[in-house]
Amino acid sequence: MQTDFEILAKFLARSGAEVEGRISDVPDSDAIELFRKFANGKATPEERARMVKLVDSRPDWIAALAEEIRQRRQRTKPKGKP
Repeated sequence: MQTDFEILAKFLARSGAEVEGRISDVPDSDAIELFRKFANGKATPEERARMVKLVDSRPDWIAALAEEIRQRRQRTKPKGKP
């Protein structure tokens, strides 16, 4: 079974040039909540599937998804590590 990050990495590999450096509308609150659940590892299989469709249709929102993942990593990083 593919991990969520493998799915995201494949999407970025397939669409990287298309989504690089684009800025567009800010994701709505429902999308942000879905990204947060994904970043925290709490998204259900159905929510993950919905998120994949969402970023596939709105590649400009990948930056918001990446930011949620980055924030999650910073919150869980052991103290004293860069």
